[in-house]
Amino acid sequence: MRPFTIAVLTVLLVCLTLPALADDALPKIPPTAADDTLPKVPSGESPSVIPEDPEVGKSYSVTCYLGNPSEGRNLGSLMVTSVTQAGPACNSAFYDCHDGCYGCITDGDNVCVDKYGSKYQR
Repeated sequence: MRPFTIAVLTVLLVCLTLPALADDALPKIPPTAADDTLPKVPSGESPSVIPEDPEVGKSYSVTCYLGNPSEGRNLGSLMVTSVTQAGPACNSAFYDCHDGCYGCITDGDNVCVDKYGSKYQR
């Protein structure tokens, strides 16, 4: 092999392995003011669990918010077939999101989902 080919392969290998070594911690919804934080589940209590797709063909109505949902920056609504799809679907559907939108289930529990599919109480 030529030295140039070896150098290119080495750079590609490093670029592909570094993201895998990064911290996988999911971000939390950043509050804008002290009163705009999302409610926390009190310690000692379990959050309500939304079953994933309990019925075949069930769909969920989702409202998409830019940033913290308590700020009320509603971009629109859409339908998803899984609760965990709410955040990723909003971030894909609305250009203004730039991966900063939350999809909140509008029928049922007050649950919002971020771009990673992580659930938060609204």
